[in-house]
Amino acid sequence: MNFSFEDFLSYFPEAELPVNISSEFMNIFGKINTPVPEDMINEFILNGKPRIYGPQEIENEYIACFLLPDTREFKAIVYINISLLNYEYFLHTFDNAGRTISCIAIASLNSDGKQITEKTAMIDDKYQIWTMEGSSGNDHEFDPSESLFVKLYITG
Repeated sequence: MNFSFEDFLSYFPEAELPVNISSEFMNIFGKINTPVPEDMINEFILNGKPRIYGPQEIENEYIACFLLPDTREFKAIVYINISLLNYEYFLHTFDNAGRTISCIAIASLNSDGKQITEKTAMIDDKYQIWTMEGSSGNDHEFDPSESLFVKLYITG
């Protein structure tokens, strides 16, 4: 390993809060951020377990989004994990040595070919994460009464 945790974090530009996260921003992150080397993805995102590609394995792509600002006790990054018909934004927190504390999907766009489910998130300046999730069925109509709202907190 010829890189440090700080080297890995350098691929994630610091965000200015509040920040909105949804499928419409996916292409932007891929264009403006430098791709994270696979060795770093294996070490920090996959926790040292290298990706193994087999005949049934679908290759995932990881795109760096941003680093949350002003955290002292931990570091928090957001990245996109892209696979076939699925896009998930993960909030991944680390201790200052680069060990994973937690990792949770906070926004996504998923399809099974019949139904599309989208979850969006907003991280405010108090490190609260507000998410909203909704689906459209076979008729492609969105029913707001079926939406799910969740509030999470990031604390250090």
